[in-house]
Amino acid sequence: MPTVKELEAFMAVVEAGSFEGAARRLNATAPAISKRISELESELGVRLFERSTRHCQMTLRGRALIPFGQRVLDEIGEIHRVVAERSSLAGHIRLGVPETIAFTQLAEILRKASSDFPKLVIDAEIGVSTDLIRRVGARELDIACVVGPVPEPNLVSEPFWKVPVSWIAAGSKWTKKPLTVEALAEQPLLLPTGGRHIPTIEGWFRSRGLRPKQIIACNSQSTAIKLTVMGMGMSLVPIDAARQELDAGIVTPVPVDVQLPLNSFVTIYSLGQVEPALGAVVQIFRELAATLGDVHLHPVSKASRRGG
Repeated sequence: MPTVKELEAFMAVVEAGSFEGAARRLNATAPAISKRISELESELGVRLFERSTRHCQMTLRGRALIPFGQRVLDEIGEIHRVVAERSSLAGHIRLGVPETIAFTQLAEILRKASSDFPKLVIDAEIGVSTDLIRRVGARELDIACVVGPVPEPNLVSEPFWKVPVSWIAAGSKWTKKPLTVEALAEQPLLLPTGGRHIPTIEGWFRSRGLRPKQIIACNSQSTAIKLTVMGMGMSLVPIDAARQELDAGIVTPVPVDVQLPLNSFVTIYSLGQVEPALGAVVQIFRELAATLGDVHLHPVSKASRRGG
């Protein structure tokens, strides 16, 4: 009789496309996955994959096993969901978040998971939204929280949190008038590498025939904030990411007379059957999103109606 671990390994290879990918997905080694597949093939008396040094090609018998393997795993997941104690749920989830979520909500996500699902293992990775979206699509990550929108047809996207962005500068309080775009162009500006708001900002200057004095691209939000504290320039950040520095009075929000955008974070995961461990983490995100509300606002700018 095929075992659950053998079927899990088989479906992981099907979804990942390789033994190495399946091993990453199940937090195992490629030889361990190969052994489970060999045992499953021996049990059934058929070849499920044709293997080479570089590729594994599914056989016709392997394709025929897919709906049965999925059905068995779905039923086991349903047993865990309906019958088992929440604390007994085990599994391994690969979670990706950008720095803003790492600074603000990751600790609560991990605390909630540890409290409700002590046997659940979560590996958290920090990255930029574009790369995290790609990795969820490639099944290198199980779930991620990224800046939306995410129009990928193979991914589920659920609203999580809207965070205002603000220019910040060194100092405890901004005592001048809101900066015009012309005045902003005279400041050294720290901008996130590949940030989604950069085209909007460039549009401000381009529409007025301006060229900023200096733009420093930085791929680390925490580094940009530290450089701001050191007086290297003004940076554009989700305001809650700099909450510690704001509360300490070492940086201050800088009001501008153009409308600043919001960072709309969404939770993404692959479309299809959601296994119990992943479903538990999705539910944690949903519950936390309900406490955060639609928009988390702070008085950080004085924007005019005319926008940018």
